[in-house]
Amino acid sequence: MGAKVTWGADFIQVEKTELHGIDMDMNHIPDAAMTIATTALFAEGKTTIRNIYNWRVKETDRLTAMATELRKSEQKLRKVKILFVLLHFH
Repeated sequence: MGAKVTWGADFIQVEKTELHGIDMDMNHIPDAAMTIATTALFAEGKTTIRNIYNWRVKETDRLTAMATELRKSEQKLRKVKILFVLLHFH
């Protein structure tokens, strides 16, 4: 989504850059998908998060909850930029 990472013999340096949309299969790390979804609110371009069907079988229906909260955030950000977060599930 956005970072400049420099590796050295005894260091790792991370610098911020502009956030860009991504297309990612989150099947093996579904909990991280919530962070990606909220970060996508501030990224340029489209973010597609795939294979998060297991959100529905967690402690709550996270898919519905996240969609509801993203819609609220979209309304607040609409004046600033176009938001596109696409959540895929099977």
